[in-house]
Amino acid sequence: MLCCGKPTVAVFFEADCPTCHLTLPYLNRLAARAGDKAAVIGVSQDSREATDWLVERLPIEFPVQLDEGLELTREFGPEAVPTTYLLDESGEIRRMVTAFSKAELNRLRTSCRRWPDWSRRC
Repeated sequence: MLCCGKPTVAVFFEADCPTCHLTLPYLNRLAARAGDKAAVIGVSQDSREATDWLVERLPIEFPVQLDEGLELTREFGPEAVPTTYLLDESGEIRRMVTAFSKAELNRLRTSCRRWPDWSRRC
């Protein structure tokens, strides 16, 4: 479960995915802007070792949850990595961005501009 009672941006990624390496810095900035009004959570489909390597290398400045058993991956069903979901307070998916698209990530950021009133903008 990724919902924490407030708007949440969740990104599914793998450490060896070059496209993920492009996406994650954008989400660092979004996490910094959101503060305590929303959550940004990474979901790693890798081992702890590979995940820790990436968190330190980039760095990733938001919480990362391991999904080694791929339970969350099966629940959400991303077709590729990275896939980024915007979830409302109850965990419903409001927006999804697959792969790296600067334009789509900017639209996601714009959707989140007025936390917590973002749901009217999706």
